[in-house]
Amino acid sequence: MVVPKESATLEYPGEIKLGLNGDHLTIAKYRSNRDQNFLKLASRLRKIVEAIQDDNSNAGRTNTS
Repeated sequence: MVVPKESATLEYPGEIKLGLNGDHLTIAKYRSNRDQNFLKLASRLRKIVEAIQDDNSNAGRTNTS
């Protein structure tokens, strides 16, 4: 089932949209850690966490040039 864009997104600046296949139950509770929707979401979350960690690491550095 495809929902209207207005129902599927918040339209925040920088919002990352990730299409998942299934109904509410199958995109909120995964069958296993090999479920394709789980893998998609886990990969995206991993990238977000890494970006935050990189930002935090760089924030502690001062420019001495």
